[in-house]
Amino acid sequence: MKFINIESDPLDILTTTCKELEDEHKVEFILSYGFASPISPDYINDVIFPVVQEVKDSSDRLPLTVIIGGHPFGAEFRTAYPPVFSYAKNYALQAIREGIGFFERVDPSTAGENIQPILSPSNAVFAELDTEKNILYVLYNIFDIDIETDTSQISTIVGYLIDKYLLYLGFSVSIRDIGENNESAGFIDQIKGFYEKRNKDTNTEISVVKHDIENLQKTLFQKVRKFKELQHRIEAYANADHLERELKQIISRPDVLWADIKDDYLLIATERIHIHKKIRDTLKIFDIGNIMIKVNLNTSEVYFDNLTQRRQGVFHSRASHPHDASSDGSCRMCLGEIAYYIPELIADLELSALTELLLNYARSVNIADVAGKTVFYWPTLEK
Repeated sequence: MKFINIESDPLDILTTTCKELEDEHKVEFILSYGFASPISPDYINDVIFPVVQEVKDSSDRLPLTVIIGGHPFGAEFRTAYPPVFSYAKNYALQAIREGIGFFERVDPSTAGENIQPILSPSNAVFAELDTEKNILYVLYNIFDIDIETDTSQISTIVGYLIDKYLLYLGFSVSIRDIGENNESAGFIDQIKGFYEKRNKDTNTEISVVKHDIENLQKTLFQKVRKFKELQHRIEAYANADHLERELKQIISRPDVLWADIKDDYLLIATERIHIHKKIRDTLKIFDIGNIMIKVNLNTSEVYFDNLTQRRQGVFHSRASHPHDASSDGSCRMCLGEIAYYIPELIADLELSALTELLLNYARSVNIADVAGKTVFYWPTLEK
């Protein structure tokens, strides 16, 4: 018996079986390790064949090569369930996880002329015999196993393979019963369970990618809108006469004391702001005070800085208006539905229209909401 690239404790199982058969028949086994890959013609010619020739030259025995964990170079492999022996089950599942084609079952119809598939009793292919070169390719790594628990079963399987090998070469042998124990149903369920989990994980990943795409679309829409706003702003700023006319129109209003643009802010000082509200059939006039309206022309944020009086608001006791949404006293307004129109008016530099919108907003309140109810903290005027 000769060994090529084999250093493993489970070798004893194989060598014991081969030794028994060598003593019974005029053969000598050459054992090699295939490293879970196709066996190239160069390996056969340069490594295996010289040892085969040495056996032929030195004895009258027939050299028989057994390659563990390899398959013929160029063999076509098809996805199918591997054998269901317990020793192969772990490797088959591992192979499915890692996508290793080496562990996939061979389709006998695709074997070459000189390749004879060796089938288990349930017709699962787990070895191939090259009848021209007398090489047995064992498609599973039977060395990498738990020897303490599987010794008897592995020994039986190894014997079955070698018996089949000799039978195809014309020797008279009795094929051993390997006892597959009909494990295929449970094994197939395990494989199905693996693919169901993989599909579930894939669907989860699809949902994440879909969410990312939706966010990107939303961001793209916002960027395009911002781009158009900036373009409009450049076009509007380029027309100084337009800006001057807008400011003059604002200042000419009877409810505006003065207006100016400083540090990217439109500033509008108002006359006294009053809110007229009919409550239980009685008209109430709430005196809000004089307000400095500040509009950030870059961010579209609006501030009402009350220059006359402050009252209790929703978030603090120094609110400048019932619409005051700030929690830090900055007087930033909660704009509600009008927030949609402000960026467009700023982009087009329609500042007089913006002023009209904000003054009407300053003179309105909805007492049905929490913020609107704070208007009752402001003083009322006699009619």
